[in-house]
Amino acid sequence: MTVSSEIKGFFLVGFLGAYTTFSTYSLDTATMIKAGELKGAAMNIVIHNIAGIMLVLAGLISASLFLRVIKS
Repeated sequence: MTVSSEIKGFFLVGFLGAYTTFSTYSLDTATMIKAGELKGAAMNIVIHNIAGIMLVLAGLISASLFLRVIKS
């Protein structure tokens, strides 16, 4: 089975994009902790995680509604 270069590129960019985004988030949080900004670091963690979960749920709901429209 041969995988096209488009598929390889899609997964490579997706993986690297997710990795670098998470690395930046982690570095920002660690930098705040090191600087003694514990409240800012805690807010960074909480806000990013809550916003991330909310956006995933919004995506799931949107996809569900989209599929209903397509099927009808």
